[in-house]
Amino acid sequence: VKGSSSKTKAQMLHQMGGVNALGKGFTKYATLKFNPSQLHAISAAAEEYGEGGFTLIKGPPGTGKTTTLVAVLNSLHIRQFNKYYEEVRRIAQAVTGAGKVAIGHAARSKP
Repeated sequence: VKGSSSKTKAQMLHQMGGVNALGKGFTKYATLKFNPSQLHAISAAAEEYGEGGFTLIKGPPGTGKTTTLVAVLNSLHIRQFNKYYEEVRRIAQAVTGAGKVAIGHAARSKP
C-alpha cells in the first residue's frame, strides 16, 4: 500500500480517532493483529467513509484481504457506536424513567 511505511501503527490508529473513537480493545487488537500495510488500508477506508471516496484492497490469496475488510467494518461500527453512545444511553434512561413514573401513576389510580 502506497505510503504505509511512512506512518507508525500508532499514527494510523490515531488518524482513525485513536482510543477515544475506537476503544482500548480494538486499538490493542489492531496493533497486534495487523501489519502496517493492513492498518494503512483500514485507516484510509475509515478516513474516506462518508466523503465519497473508496479504498481498493487487493492482493494474492492468503494475504489478509478479508480480515482487513472485517477490521474496516468493525472500525466504522465502533466509531459510530462510540460517537452516539452517551446520547443513546441518556435518552434510554429518560424513557425508562418516564415509563416507571407512568407505571407508578397507573398503579396508584383507581379503576
